[in-house]
Amino acid sequence: MNKIFGAFCALLVLVVASCDPSSSGETIQAQTFPSCFVNVTDIADGTNTVYTQVGYKLTLNYTNNTADLLVSNLRLPDETAYPAMTLKNMPISYDKEGWIIVKGTAVSPEMTGVGNKPLFDSFELRLLGRIAGGSYVPALVMQYTIDGRYSVASSFAGQLLLGKTKSVLVGSDPAQTFETDESSYELLFDFTKKTLKMTINNAKFLDKMPNGMNIVLKDIPFTMSGATAHWNVDAIKPYLADVPQENFPITDMFGNLNFGSGMTMRFTCKPVIKEQPLGEFDVDVDCKFNYIPGAE
Repeated sequence: MNKIFGAFCALLVLVVASCDPSSSGETIQAQTFPSCFVNVTDIADGTNTVYTQVGYKLTLNYTNNTADLLVSNLRLPDETAYPAMTLKNMPISYDKEGWIIVKGTAVSPEMTGVGNKPLFDSFELRLLGRIAGGSYVPALVMQYTIDGRYSVASSFAGQLLLGKTKSVLVGSDPAQTFETDESSYELLFDFTKKTLKMTINNAKFLDKMPNGMNIVLKDIPFTMSGATAHWNVDAIKPYLADVPQENFPITDMFGNLNFGSGMTMRFTCKPVIKEQPLGEFDVDVDCKFNYIPGAE
């Protein structure tokens, strides 16, 4: 597990620190997310622009139930650039699934060296702490509106999803099904090429598939709508250790990733093992950021 997630986790973050200053007695935790994307939608005409390398430092004061957020390198389509600004004293709340929620309205950031400060008409951050392979791999999404003109969604370009993979043999009666929650899905978005790389660790769509297959699906085109990515491809060739796997063709794949909740995906696979066709399988994937394998 550590080998699987080690390189991926390095993409995400993360500097995590907590302290309890003796002078104030407050419990404070700071987390730094140095490389996020922002999907900026111009509310007037609906056009989207994606920027990368946006940084955040979130400071949570658990004593006062407030949060500060340092935002760096934020850019907007009108060519405005904000090197650094801080949104301060926003209230913290929690939902039943364990997400930390930070919300604010009409937030005027603290900043220097800029003539006109932006106004965050609305702001919401959702953070879910997760441990995978012994590493801290949080889920994070932010959605905010600036100056009544720009709607912004922000998260990591790399995502890790856990959940259920279920397949059914097409035409079987009674239905022959297979289900597992031992597969994991790593998604890496390239916003320059507008393509997605997906790695399916321990991929298994039917019982006869070998254990421990880490399948890679390359160059999947995707589009963005707010905080959701969409993809739809007619056919794609899986790779295993950079070797194309002709015996596991995947067709009719479509999916959605909501950066604040999880991923759903469906595709068809016609595996051939030892030169024997095994039939046509419809595969459904349902992953949630808060999913814990084996918990059900």
